[in-house]
Amino acid sequence: MLKKINFSSINNSNLINDYISGNNQVFNFFTHKDIESSLKQRQKFNVNRLALKKALLNYHKNFKVSPNCIKNINKLDNNNCVFITTGQQAGFMGGPLYTLYKIITCIKLSKQIEDKYKIPVIPLFWLASEDHDFDEINRATRVDYTGILKTTTFKWNGIGRPISDLEISQNIKDSFEEFTKAHHNFKHYKEALKYFSIPQSKSYCHWSNQIWLNLFSECGLVVIEPNIINKISSNFFNDVIKKTSAISQALHKRSDDLELHNYPVAFNPNQAGRLFTFDKHGMRIRLKNNTAKQYSTDAALRPILLDNIAPTIAHVLGPGELTYHAMLQPLYKLLKTPQPYLQLRESFSILNNAQLILLKSLNVTPEHIIINRYKYNDIFNACLNNDDIDKYQQLLDIYQSLKSTLNSFKDTKSLQNPIKKTKDSIYQNIQMFYKRLNNVRLNQNNICPQEILNCVISLWPNAPQERVLSPFSLIAQHSTYLIKYLLELPLPTTANHQIISLNNER
Repeated sequence: MLKKINFSSINNSNLINDYISGNNQVFNFFTHKDIESSLKQRQKFNVNRLALKKALLNYHKNFKVSPNCIKNINKLDNNNCVFITTGQQAGFMGGPLYTLYKIITCIKLSKQIEDKYKIPVIPLFWLASEDHDFDEINRATRVDYTGILKTTTFKWNGIGRPISDLEISQNIKDSFEEFTKAHHNFKHYKEALKYFSIPQSKSYCHWSNQIWLNLFSECGLVVIEPNIINKISSNFFNDVIKKTSAISQALHKRSDDLELHNYPVAFNPNQAGRLFTFDKHGMRIRLKNNTAKQYSTDAALRPILLDNIAPTIAHVLGPGELTYHAMLQPLYKLLKTPQPYLQLRESFSILNNAQLILLKSLNVTPEHIIINRYKYNDIFNACLNNDDIDKYQQLLDIYQSLKSTLNSFKDTKSLQNPIKKTKDSIYQNIQMFYKRLNNVRLNQNNICPQEILNCVISLWPNAPQERVLSPFSLIAQHSTYLIKYLLELPLPTTANHQIISLNNER
């Protein structure tokens, strides 16, 4: 089953909704409305393809990759070769599911552009390994057998340093064991382990990129880290330093313009657009003067650096990233770099056929959970017949009458505590009876309450599924057939959220 729902059902940003609907007002904040115009602009901008190719080939020597990956890197020999890029922090166990969906969208869009324009296209994943926000990457979340969200984390005594410095410690290995073994009853657990297993390398970021290459190098995915291209980016860093004041002014003006149109402002213009460097302890700090041995970009400058050295025609990104790209158009102009077209990643909620059948038996749809935010009790209510509901309401009416009677006793000061305890006890017993009634009705229909809870939490784990759960969990459940299925789906012409049911017996 595949069903599409409006993207606004899981996203309430007016900027995102205007971008999807093609509202001309929002495109004042971006350079391109389509890839074709981005391609034409990029053809006028030269990059050092030889240096980029050499850097990529050297980097990939450290990985186990498919020949298709190396074949794609060699496409840089062709002056018409372009990139479709995406990226994310080095999240534990692959991070949230949306990272997987970014890469899938990137690969599909690359093939689509290559077929349409008959030019070489490379899908590139940028691992943001210079980021120092440790809390963004040190956790993975799953739904346990009781229907409760469980998060596994690891520790590091190097907080404040770039994640590229993080080595695979015993604590990381223990966290990996804890998280993966919690899936040992899943049908495709061993297959998932094969793709996510920790390699011999000591580098955490190497492991992170190896996961994506394990899953996608056959599709020609190429990966990169900032430190690989920083060596060929000295001109870019010098230009940023020279234009520090102009960058700040441009961000302040863009912030004012966005607020004027009631659009969100993603970056603090007093801080964004400035370079980092590293102190003697390896801590990542803001650049205070114009000289340093090493430079590192912040979130505002990071995509511009990549587009300055790589022939990028489109970025695949999530809703939050699109919001901050709305601030970057003037910076691209200042740094004389073409801003690519911005493609929203595909968005999915995945369930299995057994869960779908369960919901149908309760007259509940996945949309009730995803759009209407149905909770466990909401679905319980759907199991009761009208007579049950009427009688439950009668009990509540009786409770209200008893409350009124209890409150009418005189000398209420000395009776205040007993009255409160009596009212609470009556109400709690009614609710306990109501819960028991639900369980009886479910059992009469051969429905397990625990299965309902698991289904609700897995579809909406207090947020869209793709923002919370790990790719490992879904691959352990559905195998890499999930990836093959998603890769075969056509790219939607308009961004939406797709609800997909897969056969869990596969």
